Amino acid sequence: YSEFYCNACHQRMCGECRDEHQKHPDSSQHEVCRYEDRTLTVSSVPCKLHPRQQLTLCCKKCHQAICAFCTTKEHDGHGFLNLEEVYTKNYKTRIEEIRKIRDDMLPKSRLRLKESKDATLEAKGNVEILKNSMKEQANRIKVLVDDILTKHLQDLQRYEASTVEKLENQEKVMDSYVTRLQTLLEGYKHSISSSDPTEFLPEMSNTPIVDLDPIPEVNKESPRNFSAGKLNKDEISKQFGKLT
Repeated sequence: YSEFYCNACHQRMCGECRDEHQKHPDSSQHEVCRYEDRTLTVSSVPCKLHPRQQLTLCCKKCHQAICAFCTTKEHDGHGFLNLEEVYTKNYKTRIEEIRKIRDDMLPKSRLRLKESKDATLEAKGNVEILKNSMKEQANRIKVLVDDILTKHLQDLQRYEASTVEKLENQEKVMDSYVTRLQTLLEGYKHSISSSDPTEFLPEMSNTPIVDLDPIPEVNKESPRNFSAGKLNKDEISKQFGKLT
């Protein structure tokens, strides 16, 4: 199993080959690390300003891939970094952001969205239970409670409108948050789709790491109850019951 990697030779190797590689006089000074910690290689791309030279450095000031000639001309005095090291660092940072969103934040957000939808359905179900209880009570006293039934149904409708609207707005917030995470995830994936540093570095600038807001909390409304009263013609309003 080739779990090791020589950054100098750009070769994968197993533990036995690694030991032999580090003992050999020609490769004893090579940096050998675990495969996942390797320095990534970039494709060989000629410099646009100096076509005979390959891009091997990164300008610290301009954040551009440059060749050795550029260090003495257009980017003189800017400070330079190894292009492969810069590419590796940024690539791994972006991979970690993708993993964070894909494996942690997005699944949790989807779960919160489901909780929000369930809360909305629960509130609507509670309203239906209240409606049925009130209608059953109204059927027992028939005509005597027609006007009282109308009043209480109007109260219930106002409760339903305010409560469900609040929960549906909460659902929209969660849906918007999940959509934003999905969009950000696709943008991050796109930014690492090319190994060409002339394309990768501008993509990193165009899609900077976003400091994401915490996942919104999901709140549930406490269900209301209908207390049915004993039938009494003289006190029909009190006996019908009320929303609590």
